Amino acid sequence: MITPKSVRQFDSSTVRPFQEGSAGGTAEPPNRRTAEQGSVASLAARAATARALALALAPPRGATFDFLVGGLARKVTDAAAHLEDGPALRAAAETLARAAAEGEGLAAEHQRLFYTEMAATPYETEYGRASAARKGPALADILGFYEAFGFRPAPAAAELPDHIGAELEFLGLLLLKDADARGRGAV
Repeated sequence: MITPKSVRQFDSSTVRPFQEGSAGGTAEPPNRRTAEQGSVASLAARAATARALALALAPPRGATFDFLVGGLARKVTDAAAHLEDGPALRAAAETLARAAAEGEGLAAEHQRLFYTEMAATPYETEYGRASAARKGPALADILGFYEAFGFRPAPAAAELPDHIGAELEFLGLLLLKDADARGRGAV
């Protein structure tokens, strides 16, 4: 799982712009460059949001709790400014931050929802019919995708690879890879 320190502030100025002539040696029309730059910024913002949400779904204790109270809303708000669905994301992040700040029962509620009563299991392979029969091959497939893209969940996380937090981290990595490829004109 990611740590609060690994969820960096989204800064659209760090996104590499579309470079003329980088795709096949021909310059792109100006309207194409603008759309491509917007796409890169949007992908990077979505990656930052996915990483913040992965952390928001981690057990809320220690540095993670501090991030939920003090940093989540700000980081999602910064990223959401570049997204069409930004206002809804900002509102959700602010609601979570207020709930975290108001009560110390957040850790107990997380435990109840995801582990004790399993009102909402955080594991993908728990959904669907015959989940127990498919779990091993499904986990192997998920790990295969992670390995193919150079992603390894932190051993300290002690979660299965199908945990929603790990999958959101992986999504964030894929979005960053896509943004990088588009920024270099490789897509």
